[in-house]
Amino acid sequence: MKTAKQNHWKTEVLPSKRTTIALNRRFSLIDIRNLRKGLVPQQMEDKWLIFWKRDALYFHRSWTGHCIYVVRFVNDGDACVMIEADVNRDPEQWTENSDERDAEMISYLIDVLLLHEQAVFPSDDPSIEKRVIREWSLVGRAMFGQHPDSRGADLAEDAKKAKRLINLIDGAPMFEGTAYRGVRLAEKDEKAMELANKTFPGLTMFVRDVSLPDTIASKYKENMILREKGLTDTSFRVMGMSTTHRYSILSNHMRDLRFNEQTIKWGLCVATVDSYFKVLDIYQYGNKTQILLLHLPEDGDWKLFQNVVFSLEGDLIKTSRERFESKCNEAPIPELATEEWLARCAFPLGMDGYGNFFKLE
Repeated sequence: MKTAKQNHWKTEVLPSKRTTIALNRRFSLIDIRNLRKGLVPQQMEDKWLIFWKRDALYFHRSWTGHCIYVVRFVNDGDACVMIEADVNRDPEQWTENSDERDAEMISYLIDVLLLHEQAVFPSDDPSIEKRVIREWSLVGRAMFGQHPDSRGADLAEDAKKAKRLINLIDGAPMFEGTAYRGVRLAEKDEKAMELANKTFPGLTMFVRDVSLPDTIASKYKENMILREKGLTDTSFRVMGMSTTHRYSILSNHMRDLRFNEQTIKWGLCVATVDSYFKVLDIYQYGNKTQILLLHLPEDGDWKLFQNVVFSLEGDLIKTSRERFESKCNEAPIPELATEEWLARCAFPLGMDGYGNFFKLE
């Protein structure tokens, strides 16, 4: 695993709104060697860039590049002591405002992300579901022990965490809203009709707005199948967009996680881990681009879409283009134009941080 450096990812300096907190934790020289390696994001579920520079550990959110912590160390004989940290206090970049909780979070992130050790997630929330979702949003796949280097992983405990999150998402109610207009089943083949009945009735459009570089956006081709290894955050609230690209996802089995929303109403709906999508259309309107995806069945029937095209797909494409043109002329929903939401959606679907598509199996 390569040693992380600042130029491995986009980064921003720590804002002027900051505070300094005292810390006191000793690390062995072996631990410090691991801390110096840092962490370079490799996919959407790697939430941090962490690198060592001039006896300090820098923590940047991978989605936005925001600097959250600068943690300083001093040598002390055969050990190294973590003595203080500058902490981001810009509420638009980091919502935590408790010095005590940030101190706990720094140790937690070091344990989980850099030392690959088990640690208790610092939270007072009585809801297990909300704690699990929050932990996922902060450390992603690391909560399951999934690292480029698996040293020190407690596989049994990681499996429990993974099962807990998967059960939470799988147990969430399916989104029930206004079905997408334009779905007409007219397949004559019996097996095709069975697959169509599983995939198309009750389709609703969900959106995920992102600004993709041309080198990434150009990789998507019509009729290709994508596998997204992580959770896919979307919103059922469809209006204008503040980004250059929109994943418009037609689905009849998104999980409704609005129960987890607190103050900000995103209309959060999620596709489960290892979801499959078919690229139906790529459509540019002005300076905006829609990547239209069909959410495929969760069982192995997604494979059938590699060799079949349904007659109604053309109807869906036509209607989606018309809707996209209309929405491009409307104002964005304020909650979906916030930095926090756009950061959740910043990674491209179906590929890692280097633009490589995930293998389908």
